[in-house]
Amino acid sequence: VLCNIILLVNLLRVIQCTSLHPRLALLTGTVANAADDLWHTALLTCLLMLCFAGIGTWRFGNTLEEFGTFERTLQTEFEMLFGGFSPNWASDPQLPRELQAFVVLYLMVL
Repeated sequence: VLCNIILLVNLLRVIQCTSLHPRLALLTGTVANAADDLWHTALLTCLLMLCFAGIGTWRFGNTLEEFGTFERTLQTEFEMLFGGFSPNWASDPQLPRELQAFVVLYLMVL
């Protein structure tokens, strides 16, 4: 825990030092001005991921191991954001249309 606090303090010091340089100050100032919007975007993204994880676990938890538990569903969703889909989804001809709709809707919303 102490190491994390030290790393956070060092990060804040680097941000403070970069604000002294005129060109870097523009970048850090932009990030500082957008911090409120970034926070709300991150919060909304987390809430949407939690809602989709609940739906995915409820609907597909008993048939697909990727949706077996709430935590595993969250991990599967995070992997889907970066293109990490299960290989057996593409080869399974019995893949339910509901799962396809779930994945498409999830990727469109997030």
